[in-house]
Amino acid sequence: MGRWLTNEKKYEEPSGLPNLPLSRPLRARANDLKHAIMQVQHMGANMPAVAYPHIEIREDGQPMITGTRTKVLMVAMDRLAYHWDADEIQRQRPHLSKGQLYSALAYYFDHEEEMNRAIAEEERYAEEMYQKVRNPALEAKLKAAKRQRQAEGR
Repeated sequence: MGRWLTNEKKYEEPSGLPNLPLSRPLRARANDLKHAIMQVQHMGANMPAVAYPHIEIREDGQPMITGTRTKVLMVAMDRLAYHWDADEIQRQRPHLSKGQLYSALAYYFDHEEEMNRAIAEEERYAEEMYQKVRNPALEAKLKAAKRQRQAEGR
């Protein structure tokens, strides 16, 4: 049973496996595989941050598509609400390139939990603002006018 340390974690080979005699080429491949696993496990702590070429983070922390006034959040909402792919989003937002859209979508999917919280906050804020400006008397008046027009056959 072998043990090796990687990034302050112990890795133990699975127990209960038969200790099969391996030929030299297979043993060399197994050792290469162990070495590759150790490198990948160790890289997790030292991997560089992912760069999104078309995304910039504003001072308030809002990710934006570089050179535009479009929030990554808006592109993500297009994807989620309408199930649009990048081609359809580009048809609806022709000022954005496919590279910008794919970068925005990659950013969304890499930060999905955080972005979903931001979307929920946007929805909460929109509902709060709607309740502030809502005018039930005006709504009733408009509905009555609509019913009257329908009754007159217009």
